[in-house]
Amino acid sequence: MEKVMAEGAIKWFDRKRGFGFIVRPGEVDMFVHCSGLANPDSSLLADGVWVTYDIVAGPKGPEAINVRPVPSNRHARPRAARYQPIRDRD
Repeated sequence: MEKVMAEGAIKWFDRKRGFGFIVRPGEVDMFVHCSGLANPDSSLLADGVWVTYDIVAGPKGPEAINVRPVPSNRHARPRAARYQPIRDRD
């Protein structure tokens, strides 16, 4: 599997155990191990923080690597209202 760039939000990350999961809109949760962090400071990965990452094949299936928090001024979490279809005007 080649690298695929993706975005999602941290569902939870346990610093003591060294892993957690990322929620991906419309997809299955993505596993992330502390070795896959772009910055070794895992304190940046609080629940709900929006991140970018690459998806690669891991020993137990796909996992996230190069996980980086997205600056809060660059990206607001998507809201359902933004994705409602536009109705045709008559």
